[in-house]
Amino acid sequence: DMPLFRHVPAGRADRTGPLTLLVVGRVVPHKRVEDAIEILAMVRESGVDAKLEIVGSAPNGVYLAFLRERAAQCGVAEHVEITGMIDDESLFARFDRAGAMLSVSQHEGFCVPVLEAMHLGVPTFVRSGTAASEVGADATVSFDRLEEARTAILQMHRDPGRRAAMIEAGKRRA
Repeated sequence: DMPLFRHVPAGRADRTGPLTLLVVGRVVPHKRVEDAIEILAMVRESGVDAKLEIVGSAPNGVYLAFLRERAAQCGVAEHVEITGMIDDESLFARFDRAGAMLSVSQHEGFCVPVLEAMHLGVPTFVRSGTAASEVGADATVSFDRLEEARTAILQMHRDPGRRAAMIEAGKRRA
């Protein structure tokens, strides 16, 4: 009965603009959002114009400052947006524009954002061994190392057939 599961995707992901990577959830240390920033940097170093949108409450000011500093150290600060909490319509728009979703958390209880992304047709990449990898099963790409995530994202981005297969597998799983 969650609003997002009643949302019909607009299919507005812009394939000509930057690849938008999306992270959704609380912005706290065990979510390892800094790993998403590092993945973004690696994707950009591989020649892909990409950006990262981080959506969710950020109750830990020290961690938020750390993330901003990490983005600056990686040379991607201008390509990282941290929105904080947003309303449902804004969240729907973020999912609609996303080229891929990342779940880099080391601990998840269930990981609803992965289920939401799959339902909405967003290719999803998750850290192995977490609830996110269980929720996504074989409909997501699981990774142990950040380099594996980069490689898989690049393959999906450069191969429309792979992207389409990930979208369909995610929708079936959701």
